[in-house]
Amino acid sequence: MLIRGGHIIDGANTAPVRADLRIDGDRIAEIGVNLKANAGEEVVDAGGAFVSPGFIDCHTHFDAPMFWSPTLDPLPGYGTTTAMMGNCGFSVAPMPSNEADRQDIIDVFSYIEDIPKKTFEKEVPWAWNSWAEYRGKVSGFKTAGNLGALVGHLNLRVVAMGPDAWTRAANDAETAHMARMLDDSLKSGAFGFSTNLQNVDNIGRPLPTLLSTDAEFEALFDVLARHPGRVLQFNNKEELEPSLDSTERMARLAKPRGVRMQYLRIPTELRRRPEYEAHHALYTRLRDSGVDIWPAFTHRPPAIAMALDSCILFGFINLGGFHELSNQTPMHQKAALLSNADWRARVRKEWDEGLPYGEFMLRGTWRWLFKNSANGKGPVNLSLTDLVEQTGKHPMDAVSDWWLDNGIESTIHIAEEDMDVPGIVDLIRDPRGIGGVNDAAAHSQMFCGGGDLALLFKRFVRPGHVAIEEIVHLLTGRLAGHYGLKDRGLLRSGAIADVTIFTLDEMDQHDEEKVFDVPDGAGGTSWRFTRKPAPVRFTIVGGQTVFEAGHGYTGAMPGALIGV
Repeated sequence: MLIRGGHIIDGANTAPVRADLRIDGDRIAEIGVNLKANAGEEVVDAGGAFVSPGFIDCHTHFDAPMFWSPTLDPLPGYGTTTAMMGNCGFSVAPMPSNEADRQDIIDVFSYIEDIPKKTFEKEVPWAWNSWAEYRGKVSGFKTAGNLGALVGHLNLRVVAMGPDAWTRAANDAETAHMARMLDDSLKSGAFGFSTNLQNVDNIGRPLPTLLSTDAEFEALFDVLARHPGRVLQFNNKEELEPSLDSTERMARLAKPRGVRMQYLRIPTELRRRPEYEAHHALYTRLRDSGVDIWPAFTHRPPAIAMALDSCILFGFINLGGFHELSNQTPMHQKAALLSNADWRARVRKEWDEGLPYGEFMLRGTWRWLFKNSANGKGPVNLSLTDLVEQTGKHPMDAVSDWWLDNGIESTIHIAEEDMDVPGIVDLIRDPRGIGGVNDAAAHSQMFCGGGDLALLFKRFVRPGHVAIEEIVHLLTGRLAGHYGLKDRGLLRSGAIADVTIFTLDEMDQHDEEKVFDVPDGAGGTSWRFTRKPAPVRFTIVGGQTVFEAGHGYTGAMPGALIGV
């Protein structure tokens, strides 16, 4: 393939240059001016477009959805050629041989990430225990893009400790078992280790990782230290002081071992500017003291909708009644609970009293958007503020009645809020800033931020906040270097031919749409959200075109689970 006439952005933060790019097999063969087409060579006209390395999605949860959505839709339509999974302390390997313990991991993973549980159970092959077995079994499973993975701490703890993982600290033998599993996983190609210092499960139990002692983390970090360049990714508490404390803790344990740590996340919502400043000051102090610390950040709020089949958001915003309805009540009983007078009184009380973490979400009735009715009855395209004004009802009665009228398969969406543009620009330009975090393949039926990368071009390049090469570097060369992705992230002769061709004016993000193509675990199909492609002109993975504007997915599946 010869890509002719484009402006090359090489991924190394250098300005675009007019040049041609030749691909031979799965590698970039040469880059130069006025290259001549060889006999039989496909010629792609990139006139007026940019040619860049394929984008890297740094924070996704395709661990399970890759098995029933191998196109990784909608990511290729937005230029993504590689996605990192295994974040937030959860992965699909290693797995316990004990069915009950395996079910515990599935239950937590599906709840925290809003991935349909029955689909999770039925569509993942589960033909492995160790990471090495997982890598071997999945190596022949083809996807449209490349997938790299971290090892989840939850998995290590449950395999080593069984049900006790939920109730106590690990003993020396159990800690040693976890360390051996992590070592095996890293030897088998895992890009690092992820842990979770934040969440509880659907019945309110702290995740097992919150019970980990310093000694347990030290043993695991010792393993990471024996594999230079592997990454520690961890989720913090949302509240400011606990979040700062846990970052200090991880840094204290990681620094003497030289472990690279990526923490999620520096808050970038405008209303949280004081928190941004506190986190950034801590990050700067730790970095300057010699900690290999990389702050992850979002450039838009997480795109989580509220659904009644499963939704972690209700737990986060302290609506216990809706948490029970969504996550603990069978589908055939949900409508009855929505109509129950005692339950209604409970959720009204929860709304009126509120709790600190949920304050903004609870009071921001303008952010609750009724956009997706299952039966079309409506009203739709209005906010909870509007609905309360129209009906005169208490907000929780208005929400409950809307769901009853429109069907329990309907969803309520959360409107965006203003973001801290100067703070985000500083992180884009920070050599250690980890951008593009979006949680794709999780939340709202495996959707969340799929395609969010386009907004970095739309909202930061087009208005002139940063240059286009800065965003391309953020999404390619920097991330490839951070994770140790070999021969990816830069356009160089000999590099793997993961290439995205796009124009700046076409780089946009479209509204979510419901499609019914998810196996429901019972022989039928369920829904998920996706969105139309940006579209980028071409997404090329390993020299094969997987997406082309005007044609969509090509059917090529050159991607696979890749390793270090």
